[in-house]
Amino acid sequence: MNRTTGDVTVTNTGVLSVVGTANQIAVSAATGTVTFSTPQNIDTGAAVQFGQLNIAAGKLTINSSGLPTKSNNVALVGQGYASIVAQGSATGQTGAVASVASYTTTAAGGSFEIGGYIDVTAFTAGTISLLCDYTDPAGTARTATIPLVSLAGTIGTTVGAATDAQALVVCIQTSGANLIKIYTTVSLFTGVYSVYGWIKAIA
Repeated sequence: MNRTTGDVTVTNTGVLSVVGTANQIAVSAATGTVTFSTPQNIDTGAAVQFGQLNIAAGKLTINSSGLPTKSNNVALVGQGYASIVAQGSATGQTGAVASVASYTTTAAGGSFEIGGYIDVTAFTAGTISLLCDYTDPAGTARTATIPLVSLAGTIGTTVGAATDAQALVVCIQTSGANLIKIYTTVSLFTGVYSVYGWIKAIA
């Protein structure tokens, strides 16, 4: 302090300037009025984006495509986890259903499980079948008849009674950018039924 002028001089021997860390904390200036910021918003309403997410020292890893590549420290392949990519239903039907559930594969194609369920609530005559159209890895269009299991445990390809029938899960391998479609056909059917279908990507 200058006793003559009354001026006070403060000397800071602690923090003299600040610097940021690339991709972590940004600073607006080294000295003076300084604003700290992160590379992106991190509030509860923010859409935070990361190139890859590692949790618990890499025991759970999600890559830049959003696919899990490791779970419980075990490496995953393909889609990582099986996921239902399409599902649908149609109730109170008296004829064929052109599309119960459908999904267009990515350019790489993949492995899928398909399944469904038929519930015949009124029946006089005829049969119902559950089918799936897809394109195999060689580019050949295929139609799979999905096996159906009656309440009594009988396996068949059609339903021809007032009953419930659960589809056996069928695995298919497809080529890229092609449609998978589950649908029904009927033969001389008189009655009412509901149908459900789903497509699960497994690899």
